[in-house]
Amino acid sequence: MTTTMPSSFQNVNNMTKKTRKQQPQTFHLILLIVISLSFLSSCTTNAFSFSSSSFAMNHNANQKYDIHRKYVTLLKMTSSSSSSSTKSSKTKQKRYHRKSNKDTTKDKPSPPTARSVAVSALANAAAASSRNNNNNKKNDDDDHFYYFASRMLEANPDYTRNLVDQRDRSYARLLVATVERYMGQIDKVLSILCKDVYPPTGGHTKHAYIVRAALQIGAAQILYLNTPHHAAVKETVNVLKMKIRMKKDIVSKPLPEARIKFVNAILRSITRQGHELLQTQTSSLDNISPWLVNEWSKSWGGFDVATDIANTMMRDYNGIDISSKLYLSSGETEEGEMMELCEEFGTNAILLPHGSIRIIKEVKNHGTKKSDDDDESTTSGALSGAVSKWPRYEEGVWWIQDAAAALPALALRNAFDIIGSNENGNKDLSSLYVVDMCAAPGGKTSQLLSMGFGHVTAVESNARRSRRLIENLNRLGFYTSSSSEEEEDGGEEALLSQEEGERKPLCDVVISDGRSWLPSSSKEEEDTGNSSEGVAAEASVVNGILLDVPCSATGTGAHNPDVLRKDPDLGNLLQIQEELVNHCVDDILPIGGVLVYATCSLLKVEGEGQVDKLLARGGLEEGDTRVAAVMKTIPFEKEEIAGFDDAIDSNGWLRVLPGMLEGELGNCDGFFVARLVKVA
Repeated sequence: MTTTMPSSFQNVNNMTKKTRKQQPQTFHLILLIVISLSFLSSCTTNAFSFSSSSFAMNHNANQKYDIHRKYVTLLKMTSSSSSSSTKSSKTKQKRYHRKSNKDTTKDKPSPPTARSVAVSALANAAAASSRNNNNNKKNDDDDHFYYFASRMLEANPDYTRNLVDQRDRSYARLLVATVERYMGQIDKVLSILCKDVYPPTGGHTKHAYIVRAALQIGAAQILYLNTPHHAAVKETVNVLKMKIRMKKDIVSKPLPEARIKFVNAILRSITRQGHELLQTQTSSLDNISPWLVNEWSKSWGGFDVATDIANTMMRDYNGIDISSKLYLSSGETEEGEMMELCEEFGTNAILLPHGSIRIIKEVKNHGTKKSDDDDESTTSGALSGAVSKWPRYEEGVWWIQDAAAALPALALRNAFDIIGSNENGNKDLSSLYVVDMCAAPGGKTSQLLSMGFGHVTAVESNARRSRRLIENLNRLGFYTSSSSEEEEDGGEEALLSQEEGERKPLCDVVISDGRSWLPSSSKEEEDTGNSSEGVAAEASVVNGILLDVPCSATGTGAHNPDVLRKDPDLGNLLQIQEELVNHCVDDILPIGGVLVYATCSLLKVEGEGQVDKLLARGGLEEGDTRVAAVMKTIPFEKEEIAGFDDAIDSNGWLRVLPGMLEGELGNCDGFFVARLVKVA
């Protein structure tokens, strides 16, 4: 009896071809089982088969040997295949993990740096400005937010949440502020070195904005911040290898290598030629729109005066002015307490003649440490760090306010002293009701409350700015009540704590358009035709209004240098100013009431021009039978406000020009203040 084993191996071979690629491990197991069974079957058959032929015995022996040989061969093949498959699987797993790790590392963004968020702010501001120009948009309150790089910085999540170190945040602000202040001169130097390729264009539009911002940041460090050249170049170029946030959550891809090399080459050129070009080819007037320089020249005495204003605004100065609650209702400051407060701020704090305190804030160059000594203050006695950490901030004793911005409230307080002296007695401020129109962020409201006025209402049209106003007043301890003609989700009420809300409010904050707002009883009278009686009616008689109108803010160029590059078209600002002042004097002020008109603009059309129109319209309006208010100037007197005598013009108004006054007052913002009384 013989067996036919070759057919079994043929079946195994066929199965091998079909399954080897599909299921290698299952195939190996099946193959071993089939071979083992075949071998055992063959051995059993040969052991119990009796053949009379020697040929048959020899044939069976040879066949048994062949089966054993094939079994061993296939066993080796199986073992080899299994080992190879295992190695291949492990290799694939290793490759997969390496690839996954590599992809994870590649996709993981680099943490933001002070330079990267500064580049992002400048790039976004340039892009937004370009969009506004292309769409012929005016810079109203909303569009303005996307025009200023400093505001772009505040809106960047990388700055507000991801840039944890306060030193990095401060340095990012310094970089943005320096570029904004000297942008005209920086761009002029860059245009000379880049020749015909600045500002960069072509290719990816966002990349062009980023390249320009990086060049400006690098130039600012080299030309103005005294950053070591190698650090300025290297760290700025490294920013271009990161992902830069553009338009809120949209993140740009890293720049092409060619553009990175271009920025590197230009920055190295600045290290060699930049300072010479800055001195010989630029001036401070390059940072200001030409039309604005022309207006200053025409209004304030010629080109030399305009140049002095520009030089003052561009001066490398780091003073911060503060006002304090330490006022008496009599109109004088507690000089002893003010001097003590001044001493707490260090040797670089100065008490200005009219009661403000000027503090020199220390600024350190970021990433430029040369020795351990650099950890010490670079300015002896100067303050550093967050303003909220300064002495007595948490106590609510003071607030930041430019020295010139403190003038309107002083003018209103002094007006009642002048009126009182004319009536043979001083006015008791605690019995007076005054309104701060366009009140945010609250500096003037805080002054009025500190002076002792009995009832103060702060009117602000913008809900977002009103929240900041309420926060500031509550920090200072001026407990507020708030109302809105259009409620904003109760956000303002939520700012009041339970403890504060239980106390009697010292100030009312009203969210309303100042062109239509009326005191509460006046509204009731208008609706019913009857006068309200009692406390409400008495309180509704407004004795004075402080109107700091929305304006071009060109007088604040030292703090907000980007306003000096404004478009000459003021949009509807002039109309808003006129409507505000006419409504105040016609519909709110009684006869004998005082109006202080103020603006931080250096344009005559927003200051003197508006007051001239107000005085000229007294009596009957053309084409209207309604009688318009007749106003009369209450002129400023010599020595009335210490240090500002030279700012009094021929009309008895105050016109403060940067660089005009002597000493520290020469560094004030530009301001205009006129004081008038309603006579009919």
